[in-house]
Amino acid sequence: MDDTGVFTVNQFDAQEQLLADIDARSAASLITAAADVALVIDGQGVIRDVSIGRDELGFDGSADWVGRHWLETVTVESRPKVLAMLRDAATATQPGRQWRQVNHPMAGGADVPVLYSAIQVGREGRVVAIGRDLRTVAALQQRLVDAQQAMERDYLRQRQTEARYRLLFESVSEAVLMADAATQAVVEANPAALRLLGDAAKRVVGRGFLDALDTACRPAVATLLASVRTAGRAEDTPVRLAAGGPELTLSASLVRQENGALLLLRLLPQGGVGPQVERSGPAAALLQAVERMPDAFVVTDLQGKLLTANSAFAELVQLPSGEALAGQS
Repeated sequence: MDDTGVFTVNQFDAQEQLLADIDARSAASLITAAADVALVIDGQGVIRDVSIGRDELGFDGSADWVGRHWLETVTVESRPKVLAMLRDAATATQPGRQWRQVNHPMAGGADVPVLYSAIQVGREGRVVAIGRDLRTVAALQQRLVDAQQAMERDYLRQRQTEARYRLLFESVSEAVLMADAATQAVVEANPAALRLLGDAAKRVVGRGFLDALDTACRPAVATLLASVRTAGRAEDTPVRLAAGGPELTLSASLVRQENGALLLLRLLPQGGVGPQVERSGPAAALLQAVERMPDAFVVTDLQGKLLTANSAFAELVQLPSGEALAGQS
């Protein structure tokens, strides 16, 4: 300003340059108030200033970034993103709208992911890149992945346990039924129980267990089941199947589950010796081999209706047992 109080051209240019220099030095610090890291980059892509929002962010080696090209501070796969941000900052009509994740390599540690947006400021192609530290987000994502993998491992173990239970349930020679403890409705019966019940097997699943018994023994069985629900076990009691079936011994116990309880019911001939299943001869050996093979195996009629299926197929379609599939398409 001269003695008349008017700026000369040289003085105006000098003050404008001073303000530009001050703005260049402080731009990163000002922007860092709303970001984790800020970089001031010149028109050639060289970092001229670095400002870290919080000391605990710990960008090791960030002090050495000044004077280096931005490309030299990121991993190889992040370099195309850096070039794209510098290009977009110079040509974008709405700067700051495009965010890209780049990774900074850290000596002796994992790469630091940072989400950047680049904005051109001032003259001479100067760019300010503001970034958000994504390490917390990455840690949460990794915890989510770990939790998902743990759930998958637990699910696999559960499936394996269920497969072993299914094999045991279906292969034992004793007649075993599972009934709902509250309603006494039969929810499942193994092949030995279905053979023992004969014609009644078609209507036992889904109906009350007492319906499969002779009316004379139902009061005693009802008392037995009530005792089992209370104490967990009760003394065995003799029973007779409906429609003049054989005399059997009923053994019951309580199986607790997360959402309720089931009654494990065993039907044994008088004397406690279970029915013997014929398992000899070449045909029986072949059937056992098919049942135990790891590949799914089914037999259908000409219309595609299932006649029989092994346990591997039942597990594949996630249904209780191969015999339950009979008659389905």
